[in-house]
Amino acid sequence: YEELISYADKDLSNPDIYNEFCSIVDINSMLDYYATQIYIGNADWWLTKNTRIWRVRTPENDSYGDGRWRWMFYDMEYSSSLYDQEETAYNFDSFTRAMTKDKLFASVMRNADFRTEFIRKIQRLSENNFSPGHVTSMISVYERIYKPYMSNYYKRFGDTSWAWDSYISSINHFFANRATYITKYIISKIPDNTRLKWVREEIGRREQEKKNPRRRFIDEVRPGQNRSVYSNEKPLLNTAFQFCLL
Repeated sequence: YEELISYADKDLSNPDIYNEFCSIVDINSMLDYYATQIYIGNADWWLTKNTRIWRVRTPENDSYGDGRWRWMFYDMEYSSSLYDQEETAYNFDSFTRAMTKDKLFASVMRNADFRTEFIRKIQRLSENNFSPGHVTSMISVYERIYKPYMSNYYKRFGDTSWAWDSYISSINHFFANRATYITKYIISKIPDNTRLKWVREEIGRREQEKKNPRRRFIDEVRPGQNRSVYSNEKPLLNTAFQFCLL
């Protein structure tokens, strides 16, 4: 663990040092974790608080047995406008907050390859897992699961049933507006060369999607709204939605 944290003080823009870092870290796991935490605006998390990471000490013969560090989600409810706080609002700059509070993340963001992949993860989350239509659908699923048990919850912890609908409305409102703001904050703070590289790749990706009959855009982009995409790809982080109703 101390070896991992030591990279917060190393120059990860150097390809050799970054390759060393990749040898002890599952980069895709790190990208998924940080992109999700920043996208949902979790205000109760950074490197030394509410973070869980793991690795096997003895290598095993499976995809997770290589001994590299991986991240797990933990304690995520203070996010997504759930409590109508400014620091969890859809227009709050949680990217800058993460860069300030988490030295390891700030260090790895100096690497051009990581930056490009991070932007791509944010884009995928906005179009798939956290698209407004998908969020609304998943909240409805969890509402049907948990609502029958809420009467017992209110008896034990106090009746807050008055907040149920307003909290669900706040979460839906957050994801309906989040993509525009968080993308703007990230793009405005990264070097121009990464921005240009990502734009070129994004144009190429969308051209390929037009040719692939299994993927299709279903909503036109309108001012202040996000684009919803249905895809043949399986969502990466469906379980991240469950925190919304717990």
